[in-house]
Amino acid sequence: AQVVHFGVDTRFWHCNHVLERLDFIFSVGNDLNRDYDTLLKAVGRDHNLHILTQKRMDSGPQNVKIDRRWLADYELRELYQTAQFTIIPVKRLEYEASGLSTALQALACGSPVLIPSNPSLVELLSDCPAVHFYSPEKPSSLRDQIAKLAGTQHFADDARLKGPQFVAERMSYERFSQRVVKVLSDSSDHL
Repeated sequence: AQVVHFGVDTRFWHCNHVLERLDFIFSVGNDLNRDYDTLLKAVGRDHNLHILTQKRMDSGPQNVKIDRRWLADYELRELYQTAQFTIIPVKRLEYEASGLSTALQALACGSPVLIPSNPSLVELLSDCPAVHFYSPEKPSSLRDQIAKLAGTQHFADDARLKGPQFVAERMSYERFSQRVVKVLSDSSDHL
């Protein structure tokens, strides 16, 4: 048995070098494993945070915008492209790669990404210099990483180049298609 991880469409999810980074951190996701409680504790009142989710949650402090609208993909892409960085808060998981699709979209759009150090995410993304990890379900760890990334321009500049490059080389739809064809070809050789 082989595992083939999906990819993203890098023709659509791409970096726009013309757009400026704005003064907000972005977070997105609806799945049951999202950990917005940890995120809200970590951000506190120090940073502007825009959360896009359909999940039910209490409103945060004034610096936190909880957006429950359904956005078109091009609107989501612009949020990735203009955020200082993207945080994908996920609970501690041993075997799932929850948050992978949003992390790949953000990386393809040139956004630095902050995700929990869950084993599956570390395995897939630890080689990407635009990805930074925090200890899952630990607000202090996430707070430290936010402080490290916030206001540090070289992380954002680096991510605009290295995030899209990583996704194009390893996690694009094209690479996914090539891996699927290879797995199917290898399987048919054994019949």
